[in-house]
Amino acid sequence: MVAPTERVIPVPDAVSDQDAAQALINPVTALVMTLVEHCLRPGEWLAQTAAGSAVGRLVLQLARSEGFRTLNLVRRSAQVAEIAELGGDLTLCTEDADWPTQFAAYSERPTYAGILRPGFLPDDSDLIPGLIFRWHWRHTETPLSL
Repeated sequence: MVAPTERVIPVPDAVSDQDAAQALINPVTALVMTLVEHCLRPGEWLAQTAAGSAVGRLVLQLARSEGFRTLNLVRRSAQVAEIAELGGDLTLCTEDADWPTQFAAYSERPTYAGILRPGFLPDDSDLIPGLIFRWHWRHTETPLSL
């Protein structure tokens, strides 16, 4: 790949190419998803899949600084304690068959501004009865009850 020098950023040798690429895009992604697209305010809840990813971890930092709360879904049980240590309010592992029940017992059915990755959750409208996700798309709000 060839690029003009004014369009590249020098990276120290100790930083891998993968980390350098993430350092630019992931913080912007986390910020836009939470504070621009979903307009999260203090006390509101965000449900996020892949909470152990680089973006998920940045979302947790934003949650701490901006005061919104997080429901975090991870794929491996080893990640549950790690996400909790990073400040996740509720972390559930989708390996556990009863995670929807755990979530329903904890949630008292708040409204969530949700980030759900298609295909991550089972396609089942009765998964968590009564749960409401609030989606923002181009400054509109459309409730979706699961």
